Amino acid sequence: MSKHIARNVKKIFRHIGPERPQIGETPYVKVTGLPRTAVPRDLRRLCVKMGVENIAEVSVYYERFTPTREGYITFTHPSFVRDALRTLNNSVIGGQRVLLEPASEPTAVLPARTRGAKGRAEAAERGVILGDGPAAGVSHPGKTVLLTGLPYGTTVLGVRYLLQSYHLEDTLKLGQDDIIRIQPQHKDHVVSTFLIRLQDASSAQRLIRHFHMTPFQKSQERSAKFFMKARVIS
Repeated sequence: MSKHIARNVKKIFRHIGPERPQIGETPYVKVTGLPRTAVPRDLRRLCVKMGVENIAEVSVYYERFTPTREGYITFTHPSFVRDALRTLNNSVIGGQRVLLEPASEPTAVLPARTRGAKGRAEAAERGVILGDGPAAGVSHPGKTVLLTGLPYGTTVLGVRYLLQSYHLEDTLKLGQDDIIRIQPQHKDHVVSTFLIRLQDASSAQRLIRHFHMTPFQKSQERSAKFFMKARVIS
């Protein structure tokens, strides 16, 4: 089964099954209707504003590193879900009205054997890291940057050289496995995509300021330019 078909099957299954848990059976709440630009702190801010407490975790759901306008709120116990649904349903985030419902645990993206820096690197080589799930499946949301738009065939060493040219590699303190090349979804891709894991959120923002919508000069010819895009996975 191709990756494209598998992705569509997973998307359909996520919307129609498994059977939705009842209130009181699950600590997970699914939020739909979020703005495309929503990040987890927007959900937390809404909960604080509405006086909703006992939250263990919040996340935004991604598909292929793109927000799906869905998110999840995890409570410390299923007994807190009922009041939260009553309080938060039809609230507004960024001008968009959101709906909430009890949900199963968000889809786990990486199998256990891919945990850790070495596991993530190996998973990327096998095409396992697809950018699906809460926080796109990355282990350090808010500190991980998706860098795309580089010429196809760019290597991890090439990205390190790019960072060196901006005098960023030393200040960002990147480890050996903190740059991961993401396998393209289609064979006809002409750009390369990388995940870059930073030490903190401020470093991630600094990298974005340097690279987002800036040209990558593939050769000395002015016509051979690629524009890079960079954004934080939250």
